[in-house]
Amino acid sequence: MSKHLPWDDIPVPTGEINRRLAAAGMRAPASWAVDHQGRRLFVLELAGDHWSRYQQSAVKVHGLDIDLRSSSSDNQLLVLTLESEQNIDLFHVLCNSLLAELVEARSPASALETALNHLRRWKAFLSSKQARVLSLEEIRGLFAEVWFLLELLGTPAGARGAVGAWHGPERAQQDFIFSDLAVEVKSLVATDPRTVRVSSENQLDSLQKLLYLLIVFVKESRDDSGQSLNQIVAEAQSLIAGTDVAFEFESKLAEFGYIPLREYDHPLLEVVGNQPFRVEDGFPRIIRSQVPNGVIRVKYQIELEHLEPFRCDYQLVLGSVP
Repeated sequence: MSKHLPWDDIPVPTGEINRRLAAAGMRAPASWAVDHQGRRLFVLELAGDHWSRYQQSAVKVHGLDIDLRSSSSDNQLLVLTLESEQNIDLFHVLCNSLLAELVEARSPASALETALNHLRRWKAFLSSKQARVLSLEEIRGLFAEVWFLLELLGTPAGARGAVGAWHGPERAQQDFIFSDLAVEVKSLVATDPRTVRVSSENQLDSLQKLLYLLIVFVKESRDDSGQSLNQIVAEAQSLIAGTDVAFEFESKLAEFGYIPLREYDHPLLEVVGNQPFRVEDGFPRIIRSQVPNGVIRVKYQIELEHLEPFRCDYQLVLGSVP
């Protein structure tokens, strides 16, 4: 049986569009809609004149027609129109995630700003190679990287340095790269921390003076002590908001493959510990210079017990951040 979509029960109009309210009690009412061509729409009704702001911040998203138009009253309508029916499921996800954010809008102006920011994130997401729902392992990995980024906000690096150093979304050699320091972050399930996976021959090889492997132990929380991926990302966004790297952070999230989908409201995760290791001579690793010609994409696992001689203090890592 095919999935029921909110447009399915809306008849094709003889006039311009037919609408059905998506949620009650919103300052800027949002509706599911169908136009006279049978196309699926998401409509945001805005009291007042927002044309100037829309022109300044208008965004184009492949596969969508985005338009601000006058309604029959003194209001304006922000209309998202799906251009191809084959993308209906993705459009449904976009609209639902946008709707979840719009519920919190306190004015028509803030609703418009929320919608345009959300569409920018979707544009970056759709242009990335990761336009899909993240796996549980990827969720834990991103959770750990954002957790460490939050830790970096309290160092001299601040928001600009922390976001600028975050290269995990780009699948760079290490997740965080500063001028003389690199940190590779690995999340491990706290109940079974026996081995750590290394995904390439470059991951534990660095041109920086210092290289640390940071193990972040994560467990699923059965109460409210944990955070979802959406919650920890929202925490980081609130702390970075207003800085000159806020948009860069949003873009890197999208490049990783993250947008605030409802699928990321669970599981609730909790960091229950961390352990850094100094990667230096004698560290059990495979590096590019040691790999025979013709061998590529090396993946392997390291037993944690063999990393003990390289254990160091977490504060030493944070203290090394420029």
